[in-house]
This record gives sequence, structure tokens and C-alpha cells, in this order.
Amino acid sequence: MVANQHRPDLAQAGFGDGYYGFSIAFGEMLLPYARHVLHLRAAGSAVDLPSFPLVLTRDKAGLDPTVRFVLGNVVAEANNAQTTEELAPLVGALLGFLDAAVSRYADLIEHDQPDAAALLAPAELGPQVRRLIDSVKSNYPLLSIEDEREPVVSVVIPVFNKFELTYNCVKSIIETGADVPFEIIVVDDCSRDETMLARFAFGQGIRLVRSEVNGGFVRSCNRGFDAVNGEYVLFLNNDTTVKKGWLDELYATMQSDPRIGIAGAKLLYPDGVLQECGGIIWRLGDGWNWGRGQAAEDPRYCYLRDSDYVSGAALMIRAELFARLGKFDEHYAPG
Repeated sequence: MVANQHRPDLAQAGFGDGYYGFSIAFGEMLLPYARHVLHLRAAGSAVDLPSFPLVLTRDKAGLDPTVRFVLGNVVAEANNAQTTEELAPLVGALLGFLDAAVSRYADLIEHDQPDAAALLAPAELGPQVRRLIDSVKSNYPLLSIEDEREPVVSVVIPVFNKFELTYNCVKSIIETGADVPFEIIVVDDCSRDETMLARFAFGQGIRLVRSEVNGGFVRSCNRGFDAVNGEYVLFLNNDTTVKKGWLDELYATMQSDPRIGIAGAKLLYPDGVLQECGGIIWRLGDGWNWGRGQAAEDPRYCYLRDSDYVSGAALMIRAELFARLGKFDEHYAPG
């Protein structure tokens, strides 16, 4: 303890200036694990003294008996599981552990060894993990957002497997760039493919949010929203490839009139044909994509206008408004 506790009785008795402290050295026999919580209380008291409890962590990293015990339980639980539903919470928790370790690993090694995955000992990895790491190494160079300004727009991308689509979507956002500062939040809905090792492919400015169980699009969007920092949030499908100016145009639309609560984008099929330019709700309550199957350059679909609805594939909304409305109604989950 630091000698910062003053006792008038000690000062009156001539013990220094009245401040006291002490230290205790704990060896590995007393603290065998990597992390401990230390409580200090007066005898007979249930209340900790000031500055306690303390969290003590080992200086050098490594696996301790606790970790090995937990891993043994994980293997046993996995072997006993009879359905994917039984395994989903376990896999979700392990993905969280994996993401924390891989994220720190990537942070430490980013400047010295760009090929972080090469330092992992292949012999200690299972065949499935080896294949995933090899795939990430060879197919997905590291992506980062170099803009260090505080984000104004948070792009939330809900994903489930199909990492190639996710990577190409993020790559297109970064390559096209934007004048307005932005961040990207990838919400992994309990994937089982290369998405598990996405931290090897996504660097600065791209954050990962993991779900313990597969909850579908609506819940993934809501989870991603809980992590945003921007004034505006843009929900984007991972199977989209954005075009130059897309984000600035959406942002400018929101800025043009405070009455605008939501802005959507013109969506094109891969062959350039129009998928939709806003949506229509007919009098009987059924909906339709305005301009579907038409030429994208048709003047009828090339101007700013009000719309009955816009697709969740590319939807921008003020974060404050989204929160005030209670986010997406999970009554309609998963769609």
C-alpha cells in the first residue's frame, strides 16, 4: 500500500509524520493464477478498506491451471452436446474469448510483424482453425480506416458467415472513402467461417461486435447500434458494394432538412439494373420497390424525393431518433 493514510495517534506518538503504509510480497505459490481480486478488511468487518478490492494480474502472460480447467470443461460440454442449440452459447462465449485475444495479438504485432498469423504455431491448432487462418492470410489483406477524426457516421453491418461478402463490402467503403468521418461496426451473428478470425483482416476504425447466439438481422442491428459513436447510424447489408460519393450524399440529405428522419439509397443489381429507388405502400397495405427492373439512369429514378419506406439494406437515421423510437422492434425478428 502507498503510505497515504494519516493517523493522528501515530503522529502524536512521534511515529514519523503520521502517515503509514505497508507492502506484502506474494509469490507464485500464493498467487498461482493470472488474475486475482484482493480484498482487505478490518477483522470482523465485511467492508473493504479504501482503495480495495484490488485486481492483481500476472506480469507475464501464459496459461494457468484455471484456463486449462476451463478448457477441459469446454471439451466435455462440447462432447456431451446433442444439438446446435446446446452448443450455441458455448461457441458464442469462446468467440468472445478468441476475439479478445486475437484483437490484442493483432495490436501488439501490427507494427513489427504484419503477418501476425504466421507466428501462431500450426501444430497447436486444430485443422479447422488452420484452414481458417490460412484462408484469411492468403485472401484478405488488412483493412484500416486512416482517418483519426471522431466519427460522425457509424456504419453498422450485420453479418452471418459469408466473410468474403463482408470483407468486400468493407473494402469498398474504405476505397471509395468519404468527406464525412465514419467508423465501421461489423456485428457477427455467431458466424462459423472466416468471420471468427476477422480481426486478422480488420484493423483501425473497424470494430467487431460478437453475438453469443444467432439472433437474426433485427437483433444484430440493435446490438450494433449499442456500440456506435456517430451522430448518425447507417445500417448496411454485407452483400453491398458502395459507389463513390454514396456516404456523403446520404449525409448531405440528412443535413438538408431537420425534418428528414431516415434516408435510403438507390440500390442496383450487379448488372446495373435498378433494384429499387425507395418503396411504395399501396392502399391495400402491400409494398413494392419503386423502379425495380428499370434502367438506373432513367430520370424518374434520379432525384431526391419522399418515399413510403426505404430498404434496410442501406438506411441512415439520426442516432438520437433511433434510440428515442426504441430501436428496431424485435417483435419482427429475425427479419
